[in-house]
Amino acid sequence: TEYNTAVQVVVGKTLEEATEILVGIAKDDKEEIEDALGDTLVTIIIQAEMQGVDLLDCLEVAYNVIAKRKGVMKNGSFVKD
Repeated sequence: TEYNTAVQVVVGKTLEEATEILVGIAKDDKEEIEDALGDTLVTIIIQAEMQGVDLLDCLEVAYNVIAKRKGVMKNGSFVKD
């Protein structure tokens, strides 16, 4: 459907912008990182609106799952106990 196509386009844009975050990091370019983070957030906001979900609710759901995990951060990754 047209709606599913639009959803897929926005997800693709989110992935594209997330890749630009990596490019900015690789170049150590703060301006590019800020731009890419902002663009990524915009695509996530658009997707949330398309799905009819509230982003604060999404954060709360994720936090409630993550907060119960036991483990440590190692080299930027969470390692479960």
